[in-house]
Amino acid sequence: MTSTLPQVLLHYKGRHVLLYIADHGMNFDRVNRGISEGNRFHVADCQTLAEMRNRGRYQRYVATTDMSGLFKIVGVAQNDRTIGRESYVKLRVCQNCLKALNYKNARNINPYKVAQNFDIREFFETYSSLFKVNDYQLEITKEMAVYTPDWAEVSRRIREKAQWRCESCGVDLKYHPELLHTHHKNGVKNDNRDENLVALCIGCHRLQPNHAHIDLSHKSMMLLNQLRRAQGVLNHLNWNQVMRYADPALQGALALCRTKRWTAPTIEYSDGTRCFDVAY
Repeated sequence: MTSTLPQVLLHYKGRHVLLYIADHGMNFDRVNRGISEGNRFHVADCQTLAEMRNRGRYQRYVATTDMSGLFKIVGVAQNDRTIGRESYVKLRVCQNCLKALNYKNARNINPYKVAQNFDIREFFETYSSLFKVNDYQLEITKEMAVYTPDWAEVSRRIREKAQWRCESCGVDLKYHPELLHTHHKNGVKNDNRDENLVALCIGCHRLQPNHAHIDLSHKSMMLLNQLRRAQGVLNHLNWNQVMRYADPALQGALALCRTKRWTAPTIEYSDGTRCFDVAY
């Protein structure tokens, strides 16, 4: 048992640490007021962290040695996304971590109950110095929650480099640049390395993890899909592609059609006088 613990427990340069995502984005106010519980903190290299690595989002994590139970978080207000804010709040432990360690027999009893009674000091005392080194940030600043002052210039350069095409679906938006965004792959807003940036149309950008909040009007969705259809992006779609490209407002109805084994519909169909979001 002890031979496997160093492979899953977390430490940095010999110091015991907890790992969590400090940037709570527009959820900052809700977490600060106790309306939302916020991001979970991690004590082990669990399934959640493995998934975040695979998605290229691991660099969002920061480490702390604070055992008080309070975590420094940053974010922005919903009515003002330009100014970073910071606060100290209580966060809950990740249940996947507890199951990975079988901490207090969490695999065999309700891990929620173990999480509810989790004590950070007791945890560190239990495992002493058996902690794994990982690649994450130690400094938490308000600037993590907002874009850099030169973001407009950086974004334009990345989109020009992509020749104003979405690097996911391929739609050409040189005549509609407002529909082409620049996305941070790892979710760290001030990490403007070229390898961390990708040009995505507003539709594909909205599908990225934690980006469902992006405003996408029906008018913009129609225009985007009209351009996609004119450029051949929407030809011969299967159900997975239909669910990806269709207006998000239609997801419920489309999912019902899919479960009934209907043939995948056509997106943005025009009969010459009228245009339909989807049609059979």
